[in-house]
Amino acid sequence: RTALTCTTLIILTFTIMSFTSVKSARLHARIMFQAEAPYQGFFLKTANWKDLPAEALGTLANTFEQSIVGPRVWLENDDRTRVTRVPVSHGARTFEAQGVVGLSAREGQLTGLNRLLVAGRWFANDTDPAVLISQRMAENLGIQPDRLDGAAVHIWGARYQVLGLFDGQQLEAHTDLDGEPLT
Repeated sequence: RTALTCTTLIILTFTIMSFTSVKSARLHARIMFQAEAPYQGFFLKTANWKDLPAEALGTLANTFEQSIVGPRVWLENDDRTRVTRVPVSHGARTFEAQGVVGLSAREGQLTGLNRLLVAGRWFANDTDPAVLISQRMAENLGIQPDRLDGAAVHIWGARYQVLGLFDGQQLEAHTDLDGEPLT
């Protein structure tokens, strides 16, 4: 009897484990944040701003071939409640930025962020080492808005051409489809 009971339990356990699968649950939610959207499109993000898989960009670009797909990246600490300090230098002057946002050249077409520029121009492509900096940072670094040609800054030793200047307050006031500022 003991052997038959053990055999039955083993078979039942094996059967239950063989036909049970673990699934990840997806929750799709639509929330209207504001009556007027700043642009027409989709804004994809994960809960708590966790990373999207690296394959997501290629999949979205292939799925929406006729549309503009613009990735974004943020430089952040492991502790997301702390500001990431980034030293930006021009000549002998240094300014400590409190974050870095990576935007594609297509972002201006998507969201109209290129309209926030007060001097210079938007990115021409995604490969040139170039940056847009705030007016306040340009003032502190001694970069003249009317003399951006050839102006460059160093971030962690790497040289980046300054393409344009933006108004930091306007950037903070510019909300995305989720009702939050880009930063």
